[in-house]
Amino acid sequence: MSSGLNKGKLIDELTVIFTPDASEKAKSLTPKQVAEKMATAIENYIKSGKVETSVIVDLTGQQFTTSAGPATAVPPSIVSGDGIGEIK
Repeated sequence: MSSGLNKGKLIDELTVIFTPDASEKAKSLTPKQVAEKMATAIENYIKSGKVETSVIVDLTGQQFTTSAGPATAVPPSIVSGDGIGEIK
């Protein structure tokens, strides 16, 4: 599941890109520069979200190095966790 996407900010940024600007700077924008501005706005929108995760892992048979030496996980070796991460 994802959450926290800032749709309003994306709309604002795209509105600025598509609003005609009489300045010389705006008149000289190439299609590639407009596409780059749009790509940046979309990337920022995607990165504004959070991803909620839940994971269960069976470690049975996995080998680990410990302070006492090598170890092998034996049944039941189930671990789980929940978290929220950023989209990078």
